[in-house]
Amino acid sequence: MIHHDQLSLPGLMTVRHTHHELWCDTVFRSCARPPDPLKGMLCLDLDGTLIHGDTPMHPSDVAGLKTLARAGWLRIIATGRSLESFRRAIPDPAGLPVDYLVFSSGVGIIEIRSGSLIRTVNLSPTAVERILDVLNRFQMDYMIHHPAPDNVRFSWWSHSVENDDFHRRISLYTQHSTPLKTAPDSWTASSAQVISVVPPGDPRRALERIRNALPMFNVIRTTSPLDGYSTWIEIYPGIVSKARACQWVRDRLSSADSPLFPTVAAGNDFNDLDMLEWADRGYVMPGAPESLREQFPCLTRNNPDGNGGRLETLFRILNTTGSS
Repeated sequence: MIHHDQLSLPGLMTVRHTHHELWCDTVFRSCARPPDPLKGMLCLDLDGTLIHGDTPMHPSDVAGLKTLARAGWLRIIATGRSLESFRRAIPDPAGLPVDYLVFSSGVGIIEIRSGSLIRTVNLSPTAVERILDVLNRFQMDYMIHHPAPDNVRFSWWSHSVENDDFHRRISLYTQHSTPLKTAPDSWTASSAQVISVVPPGDPRRALERIRNALPMFNVIRTTSPLDGYSTWIEIYPGIVSKARACQWVRDRLSSADSPLFPTVAAGNDFNDLDMLEWADRGYVMPGAPESLREQFPCLTRNNPDGNGGRLETLFRILNTTGSS
């Protein structure tokens, strides 16, 4: 069952809650409409696409994004990072030449210029209980994140000690993580997401089992950003994904005077797949898994020595062909 209610919060516009048995969708404010009709929407993954490791955005990529804005393009960063993790990677987000941030793979949306939180979608306590029942049954290690936007914090439970990447992530977020005393069979709080870490090997069987057991949820495969080969299985509300968040923004910026505009996306990993398939044109980076490079055009770099921007090829395509 779904129902709606509205209330006002200090400093925010009217808040609209949409309650479902398995999630709560909260809209804090509307998207600011651009003064002119949009030519298109560019949706970019962050890690491995716009930046790499601790290397900041290349000046030519910054310039390319500014040029697209002047040409009428809306620019969105869609990342799997939490808001706090994003701020670690981008210390001055207000200075980014983009319009919106989609964080935690669609759990939340931020308007970059004002820094305002626009929307969050969190798992209900009932949903978390269903997820934990499955993960405990499969003896899988997991982390239960707090609701967005505070979802850098999490509680965790491990069924084994043979999971280096799982414990590596806990060590990285020691001040934000809390161990559970026992594997819980009930849960009373909402959550942005639940993450299970699968040790190196073939994760397809674990992924298939979880997806089959949790058909009402969005179960996403992500390559670990910590060791580069373990697999994170991230479980979100069924209405959460990078693609759905980008579409949500697109819908609210379209009108009779400004109809739906074309979309372009670029990414580098499995958690970008739905966004790449959703976009009118999807591109992947040279470091993307082979299966993605076989499915989407690959953005080779103009400068083999790595001195150029990561997205120079994409900007050249857009500036040459426009939104067609």
